[in-house]
Amino acid sequence: CLCKEPGMDPDCNHFRDFLFDHPCGFVLKKAEKDPYPIDALPTCNHALSVCQQERKCLKLFEDFKAHCKVRDNKCKMENRDACHDSWTNLRLSPMFGCICPNNHMKKRCDRIFNIVNHNPCVVRIMGMDDKLHL
Repeated sequence: CLCKEPGMDPDCNHFRDFLFDHPCGFVLKKAEKDPYPIDALPTCNHALSVCQQERKCLKLFEDFKAHCKVRDNKCKMENRDACHDSWTNLRLSPMFGCICPNNHMKKRCDRIFNIVNHNPCVVRIMGMDDKLHL
């Protein structure tokens, strides 16, 4: 696990987070129960299905889409902090880290994947954060 090293330079840790986007900071303690237990990386279709069955997860996804609005593949967010917070919260759901294998559901899966992983608002936020820490 490539988690942050407390003795390392903060810029190095930020750069590592930016490159790897590693979820180590979100690992649950064994005493805590994972609210969305999925044994392997889910397809994005399955992740959305699981998320829709859990009101809290669905709210995370809906908040993300509302705060990190995209129209015509352009970011239309109104509040940078709200978008960043909703993206950070979404990372705790099955929606983050889902995959799209080549099968008959790939087109729908890719659409779901792109909402989460290729959101131009998140790219903009990460670019701004990176410039602030260089």
